[in-house]
Amino acid sequence: MAPRTLKNSTFAILAGVMAAISIFSACMEEPIPYDLSNTDLYLDTLSVQSFEATTFQSPPEMGTISTLYLGQGNGFSNQYILIKLSNENTTKTLAMHQLGDSSFVIDSSYMQIWYDGDSIDITASFQLSYFPNAGDSLFGEYTSHYLDPSLSELSAMAVNIAQTMLVQDSVDTLLEEPNPPYLYFPISQSVIGDLADSTTANYTFMLTAVDSLYSRIGFQSREGGTATSPRLYIDYQYTSTDTMGVTTTDTTSSSFLTVADLSFTKPPGVAAVDSVNLTIGRANGFKSLLKLEIDSLDFPANTTIRKANISFEVNEGDSLDGFKVVGYPLESEPLSFSYQVLDEDSYTTSSSYFISGTVSDGHIVLDLKYYIHGIIQGKIQNYGIKLYSSITNNPFELLHLETTNPDSIDPVLKVQYVYP
Repeated sequence: MAPRTLKNSTFAILAGVMAAISIFSACMEEPIPYDLSNTDLYLDTLSVQSFEATTFQSPPEMGTISTLYLGQGNGFSNQYILIKLSNENTTKTLAMHQLGDSSFVIDSSYMQIWYDGDSIDITASFQLSYFPNAGDSLFGEYTSHYLDPSLSELSAMAVNIAQTMLVQDSVDTLLEEPNPPYLYFPISQSVIGDLADSTTANYTFMLTAVDSLYSRIGFQSREGGTATSPRLYIDYQYTSTDTMGVTTTDTTSSSFLTVADLSFTKPPGVAAVDSVNLTIGRANGFKSLLKLEIDSLDFPANTTIRKANISFEVNEGDSLDGFKVVGYPLESEPLSFSYQVLDEDSYTTSSSYFISGTVSDGHIVLDLKYYIHGIIQGKIQNYGIKLYSSITNNPFELLHLETTNPDSIDPVLKVQYVYP
């Protein structure tokens, strides 16, 4: 059993009663509880330092984060943002296509997009466009990236609506908190008419900078909450006739919130350190694959995993403390454990057996307890794990886990288990 290195000697448990395993929230079978006061149970620990690992780069997936980015910075280029509106208003009382009915008269409408900052610190102009002839599936928040759809493809289909600069509402007293700046785009009745046309309706808008931005700025996405989510406001008159033949005209307003939004990020070039370590970074498109040599381990019958952690030294030291790494088991064997550049991330994962760890004092420990227990039970195969950056991290931060530096501490998996 070659991987079973640094094995501690087995000893009988003579300590007092300890708590049972805590309940795991994922959808999987709970490990068998054990009672450490039972002197017939034994505790064993083994360490494994044999593994295969690599990094791959695919186009960055920037969905589900709270900020939408434009501009350039640190080699990144964020050239455009796509925003898709709901076809129903916030109260679910008005559908977009109803606005084409003659009973509705549009008084005014505008798009509002909130800036991710407390004050106006740039003087740039921004362009809002839409796609009246493009169908309603231009992008997917979880799947699209800067190669698909590209800016050149979108620009060929886009129709410009308006240009504007950041504005900020004034406050009446010094005690009031100022509202954040925002972009205000007037929307013409012809655009509303296109949105109301159910045969060609497309509710996607594109935001770009009129001129190049040489710093990276942000706008609030829908993940930031409904208060600052991008939205379309419409003021209109609605005329109706009741059963008695009485005609009335009401003046009211509605807002339509965002159902998907995405900033499209082109990453910088690859440095040598990126390809020789386990590299993880969302905006760079870096993810890592890790496969531990544990298939040959011969656990005794009725083994319960008590702990299973693998630790890595972080190249950046403690400067990235708090950076969170997440992972899931791969559903098939990787084609290669060499560094790869892919047009798409083709490595599918199982949604069970969630794995995570957070950098602390320049190290990270990944909890593999339930993953290894699932392998022992035959619930999953040991194809490996895909590791990537959590959505809670700064997407532009880059983490390198040491695997080749002779001066660093070698990664090691330590498994503690009990058996009768």
